[in-house]
Amino acid sequence: MTMQIWTLFQAELQQLRSGAAPLITPQITRSDALWNSLEQGSSLFAALTLPISELLACGQPFQPLVTVFLRQQPQVTLTQAVGLMAQAVYLDRIFAALPLWPLESADLSEPESSAEHRPTLEPLPALDSRQVLVDFPNSELAARFNRHFASWLQQNGVPPAELRQAVSQIAQETSSRLLPALEAVGASMRWLACYHETELSRIERRHSIEAYLDDQIAARPTELVFNESFSLREIYVPLQAQPLNRDGEPNLDQPPVDLADWVRTQLSRDSAEVMLLQAGFGRGKTSFCRIFADWVRQQEYPRWTPILISLQDLHWAGDSVEAFLQQAMPTPLRDDPDWLTQPQSRFLFILDGFSELHLEAAHSLEQFFQQVGRFQESCASHPGMGHRLILTGRSLMIQNLGRLLPPNLARVEILPFNDALQTQWLTQWERLTQWGKLTQWERPTQTEASGLKQILQTLDLPESSQDLPREPLMLYFFAAMYRDGGLKLDALSQTSGDRAKFLLYQQIFYWALTQQQPGLLNRALSPAEIETLRRLLAEAGLWTVQTGLESVPLESLGLRLQAVEGTGALIAEIETQLQQPLTNALVTIYSCEGKSYLRFNHNSFGKLFCSRCLHESLEDWTVSFRHRQRQELLVSPESLPWQIYDLLGYGGLSPEMTEYLMVLLNANPDVDLVLLFQRLEKFYLSWANGEFVDAPPENLAQKAMRLLGQRSRQLGQRQVDVYAGLNAMILLLQLYGYALAHQSLQGQITFHPCGRQGMPEFRPQRLLQIIGYSHCVSPHAFRVIVGPYLSSANLSGVTLTGVNLSGVNLSNADLRCANLNGANLRGANLSRANLVGANLAGADLSNADLRGANLIGADLRGADLSNASLSGADLSGANLIGASLSLADLRDVDLSGAYLRGASLQGATLSRAYLIGASLSGANLSSADLEQVDLSGANLHGANLSEVNLRGADLSNADLIGTDLSDSVLCGANLQGASLNSAELTGADLCGADLDSASFIGADLSDQITGDVKWSERTRWQNVRGLDAAINVPAALKQQLGLPDSVPEQVGS
Repeated sequence: MTMQIWTLFQAELQQLRSGAAPLITPQITRSDALWNSLEQGSSLFAALTLPISELLACGQPFQPLVTVFLRQQPQVTLTQAVGLMAQAVYLDRIFAALPLWPLESADLSEPESSAEHRPTLEPLPALDSRQVLVDFPNSELAARFNRHFASWLQQNGVPPAELRQAVSQIAQETSSRLLPALEAVGASMRWLACYHETELSRIERRHSIEAYLDDQIAARPTELVFNESFSLREIYVPLQAQPLNRDGEPNLDQPPVDLADWVRTQLSRDSAEVMLLQAGFGRGKTSFCRIFADWVRQQEYPRWTPILISLQDLHWAGDSVEAFLQQAMPTPLRDDPDWLTQPQSRFLFILDGFSELHLEAAHSLEQFFQQVGRFQESCASHPGMGHRLILTGRSLMIQNLGRLLPPNLARVEILPFNDALQTQWLTQWERLTQWGKLTQWERPTQTEASGLKQILQTLDLPESSQDLPREPLMLYFFAAMYRDGGLKLDALSQTSGDRAKFLLYQQIFYWALTQQQPGLLNRALSPAEIETLRRLLAEAGLWTVQTGLESVPLESLGLRLQAVEGTGALIAEIETQLQQPLTNALVTIYSCEGKSYLRFNHNSFGKLFCSRCLHESLEDWTVSFRHRQRQELLVSPESLPWQIYDLLGYGGLSPEMTEYLMVLLNANPDVDLVLLFQRLEKFYLSWANGEFVDAPPENLAQKAMRLLGQRSRQLGQRQVDVYAGLNAMILLLQLYGYALAHQSLQGQITFHPCGRQGMPEFRPQRLLQIIGYSHCVSPHAFRVIVGPYLSSANLSGVTLTGVNLSGVNLSNADLRCANLNGANLRGANLSRANLVGANLAGADLSNADLRGANLIGADLRGADLSNASLSGADLSGANLIGASLSLADLRDVDLSGAYLRGASLQGATLSRAYLIGASLSGANLSSADLEQVDLSGANLHGANLSEVNLRGADLSNADLIGTDLSDSVLCGANLQGASLNSAELTGADLCGADLDSASFIGADLSDQITGDVKWSERTRWQNVRGLDAAINVPAALKQQLGLPDSVPEQVGS
């Protein structure tokens, strides 16, 4: 700024001190030391000559001071106003951040007063002034400010790394606040006319982002928890997480970590990895996202801009991730084609809830993950796109995608609370609830927190349910029910895990409907009203799952339940009280534009109630009664198919829903599971034959389609038909899996999707036809919907040629003699599957899990098994001619008698594998690990064994004619009687090998590039044959073995 305006400013300061000037406002802090320094200095930066204690006492005085001053000076130029206000904002940001820096260990004495600490800022040209407003961090003025500030921090003992971060942070914060500060003066609109359109758009962009941060990020942690009186921030407890490996299994080399610290560490790295936070229901994924996003807003913006996206609000139709993310961005970024490549913009995208993402029919969760992975890689490789992604969701939804997920995932599993975190949460709960507000005399001797903690620690829950009191959401329910007197834990002990969960959920639902205060209707409900409300919620859950909509119109629920007595009256009473939303822990009922809606407070609650609705129908299908001396079914055979279409013809049952549905079924010992299975199987067989969809004149699929259309879910007739049949198949597979674990049901519940092999009803192509029919929904429909449930399936003898079953769960499945020729089984789980005699020729089994599988006599000609896990599998007698096993895990595999001619095992691990009698002629095993493998008698004629680890391997009597063993390690190997004629042994290590009676005719033992064959005094050369006919025999070896000089030497080197 010019000395003229500084002189005017100092004059105004003198009047301020005397109390005569109009600069005095309630926001301005009086400080004699500060005014003295400014009167003696040549800029506002003279304030930095004060001791830190004086600065801390000053508050943030400069912006209001300069604002009032500029209003009194209409003659100031743009350059003058910008220069003075920039100093004011910059210094106020320094004063605001003083408590955050490690200054307590610094020398707090007053720095030496000198010209260096009292800078004179020269006037800037007008063009530079506009740059200051549009891009302050990169302006010359910012560079000058930064140098002075950095010097001051250094003198006060701030370490270099923190110093650089502090300087950058202050400059960025000044950038976001400078223009609003000038606008407050009142003359900024005149200045804006001088800007170019691109500069205006950048300002608009920044303002829209900051408005988004205030409205969508800062507000979330302050929202009340359900209908309690405290916010999420007040009750929140930091989460711990366990790092996972590439396969999603715990990385035992790394202990549990603080989740927020782990994310911060990942964020500090220039990485191409997506941060994947997975967990089960109620572990605090969404709460963490909200708390961490606000931390980024407060501490890292604008270096990082958090964008929190709830994936349940979006639909993904296979479009690019860039276009998908842009849907959730604040205006005007939604219309900006270059929104991802703007300078000084790094977004942290927090994508919460991949398990709730609405996928269009033609696309799968696997494809979404792959696109997200590629997007993160492109951000890392593009110089102007340093954006990062956090992705959260249910572990259950991706457990079958393990090997199909992109490789660039940094994964952790959120853990339940440990003892310390559980105690911390309960202590905060006690402080925040009414219990904590009681006086010393009103409160019982034992506090609520310690009392509940003692109860939970002594609670004898089944092993599968022991984490429930340590999960944030369930711990809230335990505490709230304990406070309201609704917690009854006796029934949870000494029972099965499934029944314990069922009983706990029952208590939660009953408490929320009857005991939580205030109640939905602010009065006690009668037993009949409670039942009506429960039916209402169950129907609402079915509605939300079927339609994918978050809110359900009460009017539609009333029509759906008009036959249920009391429903209309209950809805009418609710609607009279909607001046304010009615809420409890489960739901919120509200009015919008004259209509009433119900919304579940947690997306899982809707699924749980939907499962209850399905469970009640399944139970009804097994109920019979006696009528006129006959036993009749409550739901007749004629009515059952329509009920199945009505309930299941909307889309695929999710793993979360089926898990809870089976919990409900298993918790009721009175349900006739055999009858339920028989009725579902009859429907399945009729559906597979097309009897329902082909029925004239109006069929059930058409009727269900029209009903769904009334609920805003547009599905075609064939789509409804496919969904109904596939969901019925899921239920049959689940019932069969349950029967396998319960001896009393074995033999009574046995599901064969294609019929039992060898029986008249066997149709080997039925499943192939079903898969083909499901393509009218999407090419991935069958594997996505049914794929997770095929574990232990009976599929012996079926024909599945060319099908896409990538990523499906076929663990323990019976696939004996199945025809899977050319099938896509990439990343599939076939662990412990029975594939004896199966035809897998040309199949893609890359990245598949075949651990412990039985593949005796299987046809795997030309199959792709690269990167597959086959440890412990039995491949004896299998045909692997021309197969690719590169980088496969073949530890402890039985390959005895297997045909591996021309197969590629490059880089494969075969340690301790059993290869007696295996045919490996022409196979490529370069760089493979064959340590301690048994290859006795194996045919390795012409195979490539270069750089292979054969340490301790048994190659006795093996055919190694023409084999390339260059640079291989054969230390301690057994080569007794082996034929190494014409083999390439240059650079091979034979230290300690047993070569008794081995044949070396024409073998090459030395090369100028790879060097001589290596041996030691422990190498056994007894009865070796053909060394006199070998080539390039090292001279030292000739001398040791007493070979004549006539042995060919350096031939062809």
